[in-house]
Amino acid sequence: MPFVPAADTCQIEAVYEWDGQIVENVFHYRFTAGSPTETDVGSLADVVRAYIHDEILPLAADTLTFLRLVAKMIDVIDGILVVNTTGLPASGGGGSDALPNNVTATFSWRTGLSGRSRRGRSYLLGLQEGQVTANALSPAAVTAYTEAWEGLRLVASEDGWEMVVVSKFSGGAPRVAAVVTPITTGFFVDSTIDSQRRRLPGRGS
Repeated sequence: MPFVPAADTCQIEAVYEWDGQIVENVFHYRFTAGSPTETDVGSLADVVRAYIHDEILPLAADTLTFLRLVAKMIDVIDGILVVNTTGLPASGGGGSDALPNNVTATFSWRTGLSGRSRRGRSYLLGLQEGQVTANALSPAAVTAYTEAWEGLRLVASEDGWEMVVVSKFSGGAPRVAAVVTPITTGFFVDSTIDSQRRRLPGRGS
């Protein structure tokens, strides 16, 4: 796959272990105050790692373990790389039994513009039996996850970072340069449970 640069943009990988399987959430933030330094990237990594640890991980099953946060600038092929493991590994807050690894729900990121290149999505990790009724997240879980995940959008704004959607392809072909669009809101389109089979043990990375 060819490298597609995204100007002043950092890719964040939150890496977890869940029942022997490595699973991740990936986010992108663009620096709005010039060209970011290693110090800027390190600050972003620390702020996002701390937020996930304090606000998102407590909602997850105690069988989910947050291992590390990787921040990499994707403006050039050999961009700045920072790995943050402060206070890690750490386990989810628990409360009830974990659902199987593939069980998830989709959180949508929107930019105020239409088209597939202008929106993103994240898949929840570590859902618990007590958070799901039949085939849907409970209203309480929807509220809790919405508040926690929406907070990711603004967590680093005071340091000059904005959460963005990065589009590297158009019509199936790689772009010369990625289209980067600021995210304006995040929400659940619906509360229906989804499935990601590659998160099952032995299926994915």
